Amino acid sequence: ESCVRIKLPSVPIYFVVNTSFRAACVLLTLLLILTCGWAQPPDTLWSRSYGMGVMERMERIRPVPAGGFILTGDTDEGPGSLASWIMRTDAEGNELWSLIEGGGQSDGTEYIEPTSDGGFIHGGSTLSYSNHPTWDAYVRKLDANGAVIWQRVTGAFNWDDYITCVREVPEGGYIALGIIQGEPTLWRLGEQGGTRWMRGLPNNINERANFVEPVEDGYVVALEYPANYTILKTDLQGLLIWQYTSDAYGNASCVRQMQDDAIYSCGYIGLNPGLGQGWYVMKMDADGSILWDDLIDHEYTQSAGEMWITADNNIIVSGWSQDEIYDYIITRWLIKYDQSGNIIWHSSIPGGMASTCAQSNDGGYVYSGYNGDVIYESSDFRIFKFAPEVEIELQPWNPQLPADGGWLSYGAQVSNILVDATPLDAWLVLTNPNGDRFLQTSFPVTLQPGATFTRPRINVWIPPNAPNGTWTYEVHLGDASPVPPGGPGRSRNMGLGSFTFEKGDAMATESPSADSSPEWPNASTSWHPFTSQPLTAAGTDNAPSSAADKPPAEASLSASPNPFNTATTITLDLPVDDQVTLAIFTVQGRLVTTLADAERLTPGQHRFSFDASHLASGMYLVRASSTHGLNKTQKLMLVR
Repeated sequence: ESCVRIKLPSVPIYFVVNTSFRAACVLLTLLLILTCGWAQPPDTLWSRSYGMGVMERMERIRPVPAGGFILTGDTDEGPGSLASWIMRTDAEGNELWSLIEGGGQSDGTEYIEPTSDGGFIHGGSTLSYSNHPTWDAYVRKLDANGAVIWQRVTGAFNWDDYITCVREVPEGGYIALGIIQGEPTLWRLGEQGGTRWMRGLPNNINERANFVEPVEDGYVVALEYPANYTILKTDLQGLLIWQYTSDAYGNASCVRQMQDDAIYSCGYIGLNPGLGQGWYVMKMDADGSILWDDLIDHEYTQSAGEMWITADNNIIVSGWSQDEIYDYIITRWLIKYDQSGNIIWHSSIPGGMASTCAQSNDGGYVYSGYNGDVIYESSDFRIFKFAPEVEIELQPWNPQLPADGGWLSYGAQVSNILVDATPLDAWLVLTNPNGDRFLQTSFPVTLQPGATFTRPRINVWIPPNAPNGTWTYEVHLGDASPVPPGGPGRSRNMGLGSFTFEKGDAMATESPSADSSPEWPNASTSWHPFTSQPLTAAGTDNAPSSAADKPPAEASLSASPNPFNTATTITLDLPVDDQVTLAIFTVQGRLVTTLADAERLTPGQHRFSFDASHLASGMYLVRASSTHGLNKTQKLMLVR
């Protein structure tokens, strides 16, 4: 992996004359890295290859809400010369189940994604089940284990028809895109696969329909028309609203709409005759006007394949490049852009193409395609998994609680490799022993680039009537806003941390020994993205077992001893999580010292030591204030 500058300054050809190819690459890479202002991409956690025959092509990979991934593509290992291959994996890429779908002739696939009922929607083309001697298009609804619930096939005599994309829509049912009866077509299906309507789009010979994005008032479509990069918008009945078509030849392979209605797309644009094609990414407003675009053209051939909206509201784009002279050198690309079109980081891994990408459930990234040095020769599926840009590490102090409940304590540390201050949401999810998930209220946080924050101890009340057994506790940082059914195309998590704890062990104690407490580097109490207010779960009593354990009903401020001779302890009781400033003043209002400076404090009791050994005898004031309206003052009497 390397960080490379894509848009090169003019470099004389003689720069690499009489230099070996490898040495030239090293020199060029060094030159590019020196001028690169981008961040390094996340570390690669793992990669997996899957192959059964000579030729396998991965077309799509998607995270599954229940965990792991669903992927699909084609293989020549099947009942016919080509078969559709679907595989379900766990979060580490290990195969859970695999299906080869084919009827004895050729069958292919282009798209799959999870659906809100826990199953999958799948599209492609078939000869085996065609009603004609040519290829027909199909859409299949699968259950969680890949069994076919229903299948719909459509096509026309003497036309090769196929589905390239099929998406679940918020109002129920599905929208499919493909070539049907020789023209780009939107195909609206009900929840059981019944046809509601079909609508032909602008068409020409040899065009290609690639991707459809359901939006609130219609559909946005990426296609090649007539031989150019084209994005168009339709209403909910598939009727054209507007259309953008590039002047140069090209192909739009994917399109997404951000929550602010901005439209992002990617693909390739043809360069001057004989110069190949360039990687192309574009942003438009909701009416189809270009806001910015990015053309990358330092290789003979580059092409962007797919894009994904990340949980920090940026985009990642997958694709590939190929050298003109050394055409066996094919390199996978994954590039992250911000909303202004600036490249945040760029990853390149030689030896294959990347046709698809996504952000995984833990906030990391996957990108996939085929593994092989030569285009359209022997190859297999290949997945690369990147680490999250935001890491959340959790460690419980007391992973076992008695049956009558108690305070669950844990430590938390957050680190990141982000390059900008990034506003995110934080939220908690608890899963009880019955598998029921309880979402706690989210609240906003802002991560500072490259910063590490630690909260050594956070306390959460687990009520007595919470079910006994194994619980899972999750902390999420990302985008808490609603996600469309199945969540395809956009992500929630930039980071995810979790641990399990037991409730109901008669030998458990809720008070850990000092030796068992977690140790954290760079410990700080200045910030934490977690709440320690008592959890509220349906059907449970979240009141602590005694009045002494409860957060106070209202804030209070006191000092003991008072009067005092040298030092005193100031006690602040808080009813809610708050950002508090605690300071000492003279009676004339002059600041003496600050004990807490806009510090995030959890509900409960907090103690601060005030050393007044260097001060003169007399009256002083301690004042507690906060962004939530806290305003408490207590007199202090220093007596020598």
